[in-house]
Amino acid sequence: MILCGKPFSMCGMGLFTTEEEWIHPVKCESTYELILVSGGRVYIEEEGVPYALEKGNLLLLTPGKTHGGYQKSEGHTSFYWIHFSCPSLPFPLPGFMERGTGDDLFRRLLHINMLPDHGGEDRAESVLSYLLFSLSEQYGERTKQNRLFHEVVEWIRINATASLRAEDCAKHFGYSTAHLCRILQREAGIGTRAMIDRMLLSRAKDQLLNSGASVKEIAALLGFPSPNTFLHFFRYHEKETPLVFRNRYALTHMNKK
Repeated sequence: MILCGKPFSMCGMGLFTTEEEWIHPVKCESTYELILVSGGRVYIEEEGVPYALEKGNLLLLTPGKTHGGYQKSEGHTSFYWIHFSCPSLPFPLPGFMERGTGDDLFRRLLHINMLPDHGGEDRAESVLSYLLFSLSEQYGERTKQNRLFHEVVEWIRINATASLRAEDCAKHFGYSTAHLCRILQREAGIGTRAMIDRMLLSRAKDQLLNSGASVKEIAALLGFPSPNTFLHFFRYHEKETPLVFRNRYALTHMNKK
């Protein structure tokens, strides 16, 4: 593939690193953002789709979509980030990439981007184009599976109940349980069961914060056999009870105009 002109514009790059507990802030950017994790684990979701990233994983975040952390990172955490803009990607790229180029190309790109303005910007954008095209060559053939991944996640989101099983998802899409789990693991970093729990927990939080339903009613709505089962599920994932979670966010502002 030949790229004419300057299809990409660098909008910033850096290496984030911390030894403290950290969670990604919630943002909605006007640019693409490419992340390469170089240490620790990073937990980011984009429009409700969670990604558990570890060293070597890459994530491409899309302009106009809200993303942010859904779980705190502990201990050493570091990742390269690149913000860039373009009218549209000239080649397909998935959101999650299990492993791409090593840290060396990102490190070189960071160095070039920091050079005084003597052609450094043009060189950085050329290296960025090469980097993205290399990733496209590596992952382009997975476009179909990437589309399946998004369909599976959306289906789980609207059907998540306590009784939903990984086998049910696989049967609905006509795949084996192991194959569907591999697709989710590769694209999001978590398996089918974890994805069901993630979406079920999201539904539970939505009901707790945005409805007047009791815990007993929410447990029944989400298909739990008893309120106590729901209580154990919620406490296991959130480290607090549903009522404590609801009361922590009790303050609100209401208006009529």
